[in-house]
Amino acid sequence: MPERVRRERSRLVDAMLDGHFWFGGRRAAVAAGPDLLLGLAGFLDEMGCETAAAVAAEPSAALSRIPAASVTVGDLDDLERMAAGCDLLITTSHGRQAAARLGIPHLRIGFPVLDRLGNADRLVVGYRGSRSLLFEIANLLIAAEEARGHPVHGDGHGELASAAH
Repeated sequence: MPERVRRERSRLVDAMLDGHFWFGGRRAAVAAGPDLLLGLAGFLDEMGCETAAAVAAEPSAALSRIPAASVTVGDLDDLERMAAGCDLLITTSHGRQAAARLGIPHLRIGFPVLDRLGNADRLVVGYRGSRSLLFEIANLLIAAEEARGHPVHGDGHGELASAAH
């Protein structure tokens, strides 16, 4: 393995160690096309986050490999109904209203992302892209805790100052 690739992998492993405090025990609701849903749910699972609601836009053989208790072929109404009690909503820009009603952070991903700039240039694959996605999700979860009035330690261990998480 080239040194450049080995270094990127090492940086991802370090980021996973730092970020797992924010993912562990969390629950996410994800709606996407089958391939993206498979990748996102696998990523979340590796980080210790349960995909509690998985909604695919269409049937696919890939759905049987998604690490979730169940996968529904449906739409955003199904996702919103299933997302009660989740900590994070992951889907296109069209999920913003559901996230607002549920009071949880929304990671915009897939197509279309209409209300954010630069989505077409966003890197979310490979070691660098995985690290970037990890940081993006962790920062959404951190901001949600701060918005709830839970101070966050700056010690890099992802712990709430109150320990009431």
